[in-house]
Amino acid sequence: MISAALILASTSLLADPIFISQRGQAIARELMWGGRLGTIDGTESAAFVVDRGDGEIACLVWPANHQHLGETFYGGLPPRTIAIFHTHPRNMPMPSSLDQSESSRLGIPIYVLTPRMVTKAEPSSPSPVIVHRGEWFIHPTGSPECRLLEDR
Repeated sequence: MISAALILASTSLLADPIFISQRGQAIARELMWGGRLGTIDGTESAAFVVDRGDGEIACLVWPANHQHLGETFYGGLPPRTIAIFHTHPRNMPMPSSLDQSESSRLGIPIYVLTPRMVTKAEPSSPSPVIVHRGEWFIHPTGSPECRLLEDR
């Protein structure tokens, strides 16, 4: 029983098409690495995940507003946005009620990234979904995946 629990402690619980992809994980790591102080001080970072139209996804990071326990974007969704990734403090791994209502309003999943868990709010589900449980966060390698979205 204990060995089974240890295996489940660091596995993906859902075959999530965005997070499980190599680029999805690279984007998540880059956003998490850039906002790693927020896991301690409670500030959040966020990015739109956009379908590039060629089978790949891109990342558009929101301009930081340094809110405690929140991040806000003023403007419309970029074309072909398929999800939002954002960080939470390590002790708050689940989507907030605002994350859930925004997911429903926008019709896209909103992922919550913490060093030991990835969860998401789904527009079609009233309950949060656990995407991955366990260590996943390592220093990003390779070229940057994300670019900063211009202030509007």
